[in-house]
Amino acid sequence: MSTAATPRGFATGLHAFLRDLLASVGAGRMARALLLLLLGTLSEGLGLLMLVPLLQLIDGQAATPALQWLLRQGLRPELGPMLGLFAALMLMRAALARQRDMALLALRLDYLEALRARLEAALALASWPFLVRLRHADVMHLMFDQMARVTQGSFYLMQGLSGLGLGIASLAVVLLVAPPWILVLVLPFVLLLWLLRRRLARAAALGTRFGLGQREFMAGARDFLAGLKLVKAHGIEARHLVELGRRADALRDLQFGFARHQANTRAWFEGGSALVLAALLYGASRWGGMALPELILLVFVFTRLLPLLRDAQLQLQQLAHMLPAYDEINDWIGRCHAAAEPPGAAQTPPMALRHRLTLEGVSLRYRDAATPALAHADLELLAGTVTVLTGTSGSGKTTLADIALGLLAPDGGRVHVDGMVLAGEAIRRRWRASVAYVAQDTYLFPASIRDNLCWLSGPRTDAELWAALELADAAPFVRALADGLGHPLGERGEGLSGGQRQRLALARALLCRPQLLVLDEATSQLDPASEERVLQGLATLRGGMTLLAIAHRPAASRHADRIVQLEGGRIVADSAAAPVA
Repeated sequence: MSTAATPRGFATGLHAFLRDLLASVGAGRMARALLLLLLGTLSEGLGLLMLVPLLQLIDGQAATPALQWLLRQGLRPELGPMLGLFAALMLMRAALARQRDMALLALRLDYLEALRARLEAALALASWPFLVRLRHADVMHLMFDQMARVTQGSFYLMQGLSGLGLGIASLAVVLLVAPPWILVLVLPFVLLLWLLRRRLARAAALGTRFGLGQREFMAGARDFLAGLKLVKAHGIEARHLVELGRRADALRDLQFGFARHQANTRAWFEGGSALVLAALLYGASRWGGMALPELILLVFVFTRLLPLLRDAQLQLQQLAHMLPAYDEINDWIGRCHAAAEPPGAAQTPPMALRHRLTLEGVSLRYRDAATPALAHADLELLAGTVTVLTGTSGSGKTTLADIALGLLAPDGGRVHVDGMVLAGEAIRRRWRASVAYVAQDTYLFPASIRDNLCWLSGPRTDAELWAALELADAAPFVRALADGLGHPLGERGEGLSGGQRQRLALARALLCRPQLLVLDEATSQLDPASEERVLQGLATLRGGMTLLAIAHRPAASRHADRIVQLEGGRIVADSAAAPVA
C-alpha cells in the first residue's frame, strides 16, 4: 500500500493540476483573479510607457515622436502634471496588485482546503478491509508532507501568474516603443528555456525521490516516538537515535540535491542572460539608432524581464518537483474511492437483534497471508446473552469479532441477524449502526469528558451520562475531578490512567444503546476489583443487550453464558459457562 504514484510528463501533470484547481475554485473566481491580473498588467504597461515622454521632457527632447504625437492631440505636456499622472498610475497599479495578490492567495488556500477535504473524506469513506492495511505513517505523510509540498507548489504557480502579467506588460512596451527589438529580447530567452527544458524532468525525478524519503522519515519518526519509553528504560538512547538520524541524513541529501539542481539552473540562466544583455547594448548603440530615453527604457525593461524569466524557470522547476506529491495524493484518493462503501448507506435505519446472530461456516484469509485467519467457523449468539471468546494471540478472535461487527466480509460462509443475511456493504453498514465496539487501545481526544462520552451517541442528558458511568465503574473518579463531566482531557486521554480511559470508553459505548456490544480486551488495564465491578454492571444488562467479549483473564468467563475457544483460526471448544457461585 505504500508504492509511489506512476510518474507522468510535466505538461500532462501540470494540465491535470490546473484543471483540478479550476474545478475546485470555480470558473467565476478564477475569471475575477485573471481580470485583476489583466488590469494590473495594463496599469504596469501604461506606467512603463510614460517613462519615455518623462525622460524626454527631462532631457529637453521636445521634438521626439512621442511628444510630437501628444502635441498633435492638442496637449501641452509639462513635467509636473506628467509626474503626477505617472504617480497616480503607480498608485493604481499598487492597489490592483494588492487585490490581485489577495485574490490569488484566496484561490490557493481554498483549493488546498478542498484537496485536503477530498483526501480526508476518501479515507473516512473507504471500507475497513482497505483501511486496516494502511500504515499510519503513510497516511500522515500524505496529510502533512505531501500536502505541504502541494501548498508550496501552488504558491509558486500563483507567483508565476503574477510574474507573467508583468512580463507581458514589459514586452508590450517594447513592442510599442521599439518593435524590431522585441525579437531580440524574446528569442534568446526562448532559446535558453528550451535548452534548460530537460532540467524539468530532472526536477520531477528529484521530487519523486524526495517524497519517498519523506515517507520513510515519517515512519521512522513514528517508530522513534513509540519506542521512547522502552528506550529510556533500557538506556539505549544513542542506539535509538542512529536509525532516525540515518533517515534524516538521507532526507537532507535529497533536499540538498534539489537545491544544487536549482542553483545550477540559476547559474546557467544568469550567465546566458548576461551575454544577451551585452549583445543587446552593443547592437543598440552601434546599429540601433536609438535615442537615449528609448535605450534607457529598453535596458530598464530588460533588467525587469531578467529576474521574471529567471524566476519563471525556477518556479517551473518547483512545480515539477511538486507534481509527484500531487499525483500521489490523487492516486490515494482514487484507491480510497475504489474501496469506498456505498454512498448513503449510513443513513439507513439500524437493525434490531431480537433472536440470534449466526455465523455459518465463516472463513477469511487476509491478503498475502499463508493461512486463513478464520476457517469454517460456526457460532450462534443468542440475543441478550454474554459470550466470551478465548484463545492464544493470533487464534482468530479479533477477526471473528470484526466479522460479527460487520467490519469485515467473510470470504466464505454467511452471517445473518434474525435470518437476514449480512451480504453487501450497505446491509453491513446498517448493522454497524446497531453495534458498539470497545478496543483495548482507547481513543479519547482533547476535549471535555462530556464531549468524549457523547462523541458516538450524540447529545445525552447528564442523568444518562452518569448512568453509563456508573455501569462502567467510572462515576467515582469522574466525580472526584474538579470539573466533573466538564473536566478537559489531554491528547489521547493524557492525565488519566489506562484503566480510567478504558472505563470512559466503555461508558461511551453503552450510551449508544447497542444491540450488540463487542469488547476486545476492553478491561485489560483494570485491576481485578475494578474489572469485577465493571463485569457485574454489564451483567445487569443481560436480556436487553447481546455481549461478545474477547478476554484472556478468567474474570470475564465467570460472567459468561457461553465460552468459545479458538486456535489456529478454528473454533475448538464451545460450551456453556459454569454458573457464578
